[in-house]
Amino acid sequence: MQVTGEMLREAREDAGLSLREMSRRILLDKGYLSRIETSPKVAPEWIIDKYEGELGVDISRRTLLGGLAAGAVVPSAVTDAVRRMFEEETTPIGLDSWVERMERHATDALTVGAAEMQTRIAADLINIRPQLANPQMWAIASRLMVLHGAPLADVADATATARWYQAAVDAADRSDDTTTQVWVRGRSALSMAHPSTALSTCQQLAAEAAKMSETATVGRLMALVSLANAYALNSNAPAARASMDQARRVFDAVGTTSEASDYTMPEWRMHVDTSLVLARLGDHHADHVQQEALRTMPAKFARFATHLEIHRGLAFTKSGDRVEGIAHARKALAQLPADRHSVALRRLYNEVLTATPATQ
Repeated sequence: MQVTGEMLREAREDAGLSLREMSRRILLDKGYLSRIETSPKVAPEWIIDKYEGELGVDISRRTLLGGLAAGAVVPSAVTDAVRRMFEEETTPIGLDSWVERMERHATDALTVGAAEMQTRIAADLINIRPQLANPQMWAIASRLMVLHGAPLADVADATATARWYQAAVDAADRSDDTTTQVWVRGRSALSMAHPSTALSTCQQLAAEAAKMSETATVGRLMALVSLANAYALNSNAPAARASMDQARRVFDAVGTTSEASDYTMPEWRMHVDTSLVLARLGDHHADHVQQEALRTMPAKFARFATHLEIHRGLAFTKSGDRVEGIAHARKALAQLPADRHSVALRRLYNEVLTATPATQ
């Protein structure tokens, strides 16, 4: 989660300290601290450490609402979601209802916009916090945290992303449920499997998930795909291909042809994930996989067709045809209205722009 100067100021003021007093305590110039607290930029990590050490709080988690609002969620939308929560929920939600809500979020995550999903899940995370009294509730909370964090991984800096997902992993570990622990690590890693985030953390979480259990599960499958992406981004083609071979074997056991949820791996989605790995390797077989993805993809997931087109551009670039790759990716993005240019699509496009030929 990103810690801004405003959050530092609020934490200081809540502790009853003036700017002058904080300056005296941490031995830093008052004017410098004022500039930090009023800057719209993310605060320097070492300044955050000094504030947290002096105030005795973890500023990034001072309140769950503050932490969530620092991501891609529009604060007013979070406020509305919390208001509705208090209007609609007069009694604690039971375990079965939480499971239903969690599964509905996982299904909607593939079709509903990121901001709306984060708003919904923010309210549920706030609501579930007082009910975290047993491992089953921790399992639900950790999965919700991952679903909430998927768009955050697109817009936050690498350190913030890693901290968010580590918090989700910590929650999953309190569930005492191996399947949850593997899924949270695998899905978190998949969200971070791109050049602009903490790729080392992605690889660490994916490796942990793969080692925790050899049972074929969607979590293990996502972990193996994440490892393949990390290897591809690090120009380790043999390791990337080996990881995808393992992933396909797991998919043969757990893949589906009908269901579509963040807790399942339908055939079309496996093709999309495979397409990206192959594109990052500059592999000409990516085109065949992309065709299979389009053939098996239900109409309601058509937005992923643009992802596939940009994958094609990336494959061209990685195979050495930079001009054609960039032109193809630019054309794919231009065919969508600007308001539908998601952060994920722009991130993919930027990857094409900065890609260099792959080492086979």
